[in-house]
Amino acid sequence: SPIQFGTGSESKFAFNIFVSKITLHVPNIGAIELTGDKQADKKSSQDSAALALLYELGRQGKCTIEE
Repeated sequence: SPIQFGTGSESKFAFNIFVSKITLHVPNIGAIELTGDKQADKKSSQDSAALALLYELGRQGKCTIEE
């Protein structure tokens, strides 16, 4: 059965679920491995994992994220 992602006009129904995992190897620190959110398409899943990695780097004080 289809799964609904998002709400309102951003809502999508999909039969497939994509989850991406990302690993960043940082010298003298080690590897940071994270999994993104479940998404209806592969690209959004990859974007979610990359964004999670950026936020984790910010949380660890390795980078600064400004809007």
